[in-house]
Amino acid sequence: MDKYFFAGVGGLLLVTVSISLIATSSGDSFTGQEKAAVISLDGAITSTSDSFNPQTVTPERVRELNSKAQDRGASVIIYEWNSGGGAVVASKEIRREIESLDMPTICRFRDVAASGAYLASLGCDRIVADSASITGSIGVKSSYIEFSGLMNELGVEYVNITSGSLKDA
Repeated sequence: MDKYFFAGVGGLLLVTVSISLIATSSGDSFTGQEKAAVISLDGAITSTSDSFNPQTVTPERVRELNSKAQDRGASVIIYEWNSGGGAVVASKEIRREIESLDMPTICRFRDVAASGAYLASLGCDRIVADSASITGSIGVKSSYIEFSGLMNELGVEYVNITSGSLKDA
């Protein structure tokens, strides 16, 4: 068989065993009656849902999915993140939602769990990431291209127009 097939099967087995070991290392033993809920969190983190883009993660959505997991008898929740982050306040609210649960929680990083996704994941009891997962980058970076020298050289002038003397104060 193809070596990539065996590598894929081996990788999947490794992740499954890792999650099992991490879940049981917290002191909770599984008797076979427990249920794990797997919640996929894909897309940008926002404060409110966007009907034009269903691929968003909101505190309300996480709250609803947590409630569903509890209603269905889950004894552990595994959050599978694939997000580059998003709104800071929403990320902190998701973290608090996760921390408020009275059950073990595991965050599993898929391809990307950066910025706000990483921040929200800090509420989990355990974090599991592949060595190829992109993660980290908590904070804000801003950059811009500065054209003032070129504009001066070309004779382009900035004019600020307001309708009153204090409109631009």
